[in-house]
Amino acid sequence: MKFLDRLFQGKPTEEKILKEILLRFQQGMAKCDGCQGLIPSQSLPPLGLPKCPACGALFFVPAQLEGWVVCKPLGTGGEGGVYLACSPQDPQKKAAVKLLRRDKETTEQAVERFLREGKIGSAFGEHPRLMKVYAYGHLKDGAFIISQFVEGITLSDLLASNTQGLPPEICLYYTLDMVEGLEHMYDCGYIYRDLNLRNIIIHPDGFAFLIDYGLCMAHDEAWETRDGKVFGTPLFIAPERCLKLGEDHRSDIYSLGMVLYHALTGRPFFSPQEVEQVIKGHLRGIRVPMSAKMPHADPELVKLLELMIKKDREARFQSYDEIREKIYPLLNRYAEYSTKDPILKMRRKLFRETQSAPDAPSAPAQP
Repeated sequence: MKFLDRLFQGKPTEEKILKEILLRFQQGMAKCDGCQGLIPSQSLPPLGLPKCPACGALFFVPAQLEGWVVCKPLGTGGEGGVYLACSPQDPQKKAAVKLLRRDKETTEQAVERFLREGKIGSAFGEHPRLMKVYAYGHLKDGAFIISQFVEGITLSDLLASNTQGLPPEICLYYTLDMVEGLEHMYDCGYIYRDLNLRNIIIHPDGFAFLIDYGLCMAHDEAWETRDGKVFGTPLFIAPERCLKLGEDHRSDIYSLGMVLYHALTGRPFFSPQEVEQVIKGHLRGIRVPMSAKMPHADPELVKLLELMIKKDREARFQSYDEIREKIYPLLNRYAEYSTKDPILKMRRKLFRETQSAPDAPSAPAQP
């Protein structure tokens, strides 16, 4: 899409910087970004932020972990941080390293919860719509997860630049991407439970990826009724979680519908002003009809959304195939309109090829 071209066009490449970091690391040196001086790093704490002896600025000390060189921080928090790593042989092959720092306030349960995310991500293996987990394990002072560094922009940031929403056709392609990923998780024995705008990455090639497996649960665990705090992004969680009931793949379908509505309109289905009111909105039996909220939208698109976000999960789509069967005719119809956009042309071509493949799910006839 043209809006993707604008967002990704001209972004400076990090390859040169990463090559320099790798070279300095092999020489046993780190570089201060403040004064550009080189400091011997062998005796410095790995992944630390010591002060430069020359200018006093903090600088990062790279380290090697599971065959990756951790090059620089991407973000830090109270319990650890996320870092960019790359392969010593190929700086273009990148990974995200998530660390949990162990201190007196870090419990064994916190460490196990952290490592559980890595274990679940590893169970998904190689899937084109899901962030890959390369390795996870304990460290002397904590734990780590090494995963695929997915290039792109979050759906949240993309919508911040497109406040009126995204074109319906590309939204439906993103939805199919999410359906592929969620169905693969389900087939592996898990449901995702954390669909929101920040956990969906739009790659420059025009495909969507799911990241972050912190709230994933196995089928039997997710189906249990639970007490205590409700976790998740309030704007997108299913009514059954608000009621602390068990969940299944239909809960993910509900959340996906809420994400799709937000992507189409540029706004959430419920006003985000008060969390309590959002929760009540999910549970409310009577809602403003989707046709009233989207008066100018394609009626078939409105029906799709309505069936995804039914309060009663028995009234929702019961499978991911049912979602596909509703989306395919829409995409076939939208493909009749001409476009000059290379990404949309590519997605249309791949969609046609997929539908013509011998083992492809049968698409309903065009309406």
